[in-house]
Amino acid sequence: MPELPEVETVRQGLEEALLGLKIRNAEKRRRDLRFPIPENLNEQLQGRTISSLRRRAKYLLIDLDNGWSLLSHLGMSGRWTILRDDVITRPGRFAHGGEIGSGEGPHDWIIINFENGYTAVYSDPRRFGFIDLIEPGSENGYPMLAKLGPDPLPSTLTPDILNRSLIGRKAPL
Repeated sequence: MPELPEVETVRQGLEEALLGLKIRNAEKRRRDLRFPIPENLNEQLQGRTISSLRRRAKYLLIDLDNGWSLLSHLGMSGRWTILRDDVITRPGRFAHGGEIGSGEGPHDWIIINFENGYTAVYSDPRRFGFIDLIEPGSENGYPMLAKLGPDPLPSTLTPDILNRSLIGRKAPL
């Protein structure tokens, strides 16, 4: 399973490639991964522009210009591949000879095409990851995000936050 530093690396790579791009369409090649993929995925993404890419714990949030967010969790074997200008970022091979992330591979479940010709492919051979849509203003109430603690990066985990979270704890450090 990708740990937090790897997820942050994925976020940075996606941000570099996709920030500011307009989505032409999205295709789902399966109804579900760990959870059902939203039925309205294409309708919610089509014509939208990526305004930011964030990470909360091991969850990737791809924010859109209309306030919605595409939530992605990589699970144990999920990954994003960007196809652009004859360059494949994060290529690989898997069963049946299909390249993972080529858009034609046997485990390429979500294909997002952009107006500039780029393509983002979510692949997950084990299907433990998931993709969902979060409505504007509902992120903090989203079940997977609601009970997350502070992010461990230096800018968000302050000594005061750490101190308050340890009050009343009896376990040794």
